[in-house]
Amino acid sequence: MVDMIMYLWGVGEGERAAQLAQENYEAAWQEDFPHLHVVTARCLALFLPSAEQEALLQEALILARNYKRPMDEAGCLFSLAAITEDGAERNDLYRQAVALVKQMGCLAWLEGRSVNDPPLLPMTI
Repeated sequence: MVDMIMYLWGVGEGERAAQLAQENYEAAWQEDFPHLHVVTARCLALFLPSAEQEALLQEALILARNYKRPMDEAGCLFSLAAITEDGAERNDLYRQAVALVKQMGCLAWLEGRSVNDPPLLPMTI
């Protein structure tokens, strides 16, 4: 479902993508699958206003750390960096995410990216 949501978003069907992201997130929380909670939260955050994004991403970040999901942790940090207004905090979030990506050996995700244009990391279970 996340792949379908990202496809719809990419082809300009943002409203439909947002609706599916919300439905997917709600469905995920009906089951006890923390990994699914992290992924659906990251996905839904793409479609929310900044304040709501931040709360959801912070929630997903905690889950990602608790369940040792470095790709999701880095994804949350990049997304938080993208919406954070404080320059020093934005740089710190970005540096943390870059460190995780480097630890995973996924340097290609960083090519052509910066604190002003962070990568959107995969959302997989």
